[in-house]
Amino acid sequence: SRTATFQLKTGVVIYGGFAGTETLRAQRDPIANLSILSGDLKEDDDGFTNNTENSYHVVTGANSATLDGFTVSGGNANGTSPNDSGGGMFNYNSSSLTLMNMTFSGNSADFAGGGMSNTASAPTITNVTFSGNLANWLGGGMANGGSAPTVTNVTFSGNSASYYGGGMFNSSSNPTVTNVTFSDNSATNQGGGMYNGDSSSPTLKNVIIANSPSGGDCYLLGTLNAESKNNLIEDASNACGLTNGVDGNLIGVDPLLGALGDH
Repeated sequence: SRTATFQLKTGVVIYGGFAGTETLRAQRDPIANLSILSGDLKEDDDGFTNNTENSYHVVTGANSATLDGFTVSGGNANGTSPNDSGGGMFNYNSSSLTLMNMTFSGNSADFAGGGMSNTASAPTITNVTFSGNLANWLGGGMANGGSAPTVTNVTFSGNSASYYGGGMFNSSSNPTVTNVTFSDNSATNQGGGMYNGDSSSPTLKNVIIANSPSGGDCYLLGTLNAESKNNLIEDASNACGLTNGVDGNLIGVDPLLGALGDH
C-alpha cells in the first residue's frame, strides 16, 4: 500500500549504521554501513521516474521519538491532502522529534516538503543533509507550517520547488538555523535557498546561502529574529534584509563553495 510508512513511536530511539558485528552501540558507523529507509516499493525507481507507486511518506514522526543514522529516499507524496506533503518525512503535531546523522535524498511532494514537511511541530535536526528533493509547490528540501524546528549543522543542496522555497519554505514558522549551508537550491518564483512568508521570524546564525540558480538566495516577507548574525549570503538583492558588515554578516560575497561532496 502507498500509505505504508515507517511510523516512529513515542519515546523510542531507532539507530542505524550497524554492520551486525558490534557489541556496543558506539561502534556503529552510519557512513560506512548505510541504513536506507526507502519508499520505492517496487525497487524500480530511476530518479523521479517509475515512482508512481511509491510510498506517500517514507517516515512519519511521533512526539519524543528519535531517528539516528539513516538515509531516507524514494518518498512520493503525490496524493490528496495530507498525502501531498512530506515525501521523505511527514511530521504533524510531532513537537519534540529528534533527527540526527540523517540524509534525505530523492524524495518528492506534489504540494509541500519534498524532503520533509513539518506542521505544528518543533523537531530538532542535527547533522543532516537534504539533497536532490523536489516539491511541485513549496519547500523542496523542507516545508514548515506553524512550526519551530531547530536546525543545526545541516546542508541543503540541489533541492527545488516549482514556486517558493527550494531549500526551505517557512509559513508562520520560526526556525532556528545554525551552522547551515544552502547551496544550489532553486525555486521558480522566490526563495531559491529559503523563503520566509509573513508571520515567520527565522533566526539565522553562521548560515551560508549561495549559488541559487533561480528564485534568489533568501526571500523575506516577515522579520528576521534580532539574534541573527555572522551569515554569508551571496545574493545581495535577496538577503533576507541583512546588511553587509552589520552583526558580522557578509552580503554580496561569493563563498567559493565547491560541489556537494561526501567528506
